[in-house]
Amino acid sequence: DLRAHTEHIAQLESEAAELRRRNDALTSARREAEARVARFKAEADEQIDGIDAVEAHRMEEVPKIQMQIALYAKVVGIKWDYDESVGGVLKGEVAVPSKGVCRQFEIDSTEHDDYDIANELWALMEGKQPAIIC
Repeated sequence: DLRAHTEHIAQLESEAAELRRRNDALTSARREAEARVARFKAEADEQIDGIDAVEAHRMEEVPKIQMQIALYAKVVGIKWDYDESVGGVLKGEVAVPSKGVCRQFEIDSTEHDDYDIANELWALMEGKQPAIIC
């Protein structure tokens, strides 16, 4: 009877040692996972800070760009029709002060490169082009 209890105690001590080993392994794995989570969170925070900085820069640039566009439009006399300019078609009107008229234009940007579009607009401003260009 004593021998059976001694064997049982030895078996329990062996199981307890195995459970402690498993517990240590799980504790170690948990610490590693927590360290990875902290590292990933720090990386994500850095990326978010970078994105926020870019967004802040863009927000500062928007008023400048709007002012430049307004200035260019005033100087060259182009009034863009943003509501009607869809699907790559540029629409608006150009003031031709030398002739005292305004000319409407419609240019398909998918069929013309930037250089040709600029030339077409300049020709309109100089009064050399018809009212609608396609």
